[in-house]
Amino acid sequence: MIKNIVTILITLLFAFTGTSFAIQVPGPLVEADWIIKNQDNKNLVVLDVRNKPNLEKYGYIPDSRLWAFENVRVNRTINGIELEGMVPTQEQFKTTMQQLGITNDTAVVIAPLVENTSTLAMGTRAYWTFKYYGHSNVSILNGGVTKWINDGNKTVERPEEVKEQSTYIVKSVNNGISATTEEVAKSSQGNGVQLIDGRTPDFYVGEKKKDYVLALGHIPNAKDFPHTLILDEKTKIFQPASTIKQLFADNGIDIAKPSIVYCDSGHLSTGLWFVLHEMLGNQEVKLYDGSMHEWTKDSQRPVVKDGK
Repeated sequence: MIKNIVTILITLLFAFTGTSFAIQVPGPLVEADWIIKNQDNKNLVVLDVRNKPNLEKYGYIPDSRLWAFENVRVNRTINGIELEGMVPTQEQFKTTMQQLGITNDTAVVIAPLVENTSTLAMGTRAYWTFKYYGHSNVSILNGGVTKWINDGNKTVERPEEVKEQSTYIVKSVNNGISATTEEVAKSSQGNGVQLIDGRTPDFYVGEKKKDYVLALGHIPNAKDFPHTLILDEKTKIFQPASTIKQLFADNGIDIAKPSIVYCDSGHLSTGLWFVLHEMLGNQEVKLYDGSMHEWTKDSQRPVVKDGK
């Protein structure tokens, strides 16, 4: 009897004060109905990740907070080399989380726009950063804000204003998902670790390059897997795991093999990291954060052009 009374009192307390009990995301991907079901839980934060040109172009999921993509990556000097678009320092990440009001117990659902794989990758890049800094209670909204809107769900004009900063701390750094240039160099020489280039074929073979990449072509021994393949362009959700497996096989890539993924700047290739590491369960996949940008900073590093 006493136990039942206590249970009723706790239930009533939550009803009047708003739920704030611990919540865990169900997996690397969540659907809109999961957010709707749990939206009153104060330990859930929907984190919108988009760039400045899109700040007012679309609505926002109610109560979502904004992590502008321009702040997801930073310019850093590493080993005396100036690099653009790198993972924030531990201190910078901690400060950002505090400003966003995210605690170490917060369940974070990242909601990118998902107009295409470029905007999707803003979400997977943010997700990888959370994982890198040891925050495992994180997920991505499958289909992002675009599918949320297309499905007729409510939006608001502005993201939620954070009224109180948190006391977030970084408890650990997961270097196991980040590859160094030295590791990439060894893989390029055939040490058994698979190199996967996430760019489209025109960049892979050396027909095109970004301004911040100093040489045409790809890293030796890398296999190409265009980032565009991971997304169903019609529905804006990730391709099913079975489809992704077949696409990797079609491109000569072993999904179970230790691998390093890269692109031009460590942006688009986070989508490949996400599907391999999180969806398909290969825990030996790393992202080369600096990608071709960092690799080509040293003119002595080899680059293969025209598929040779």
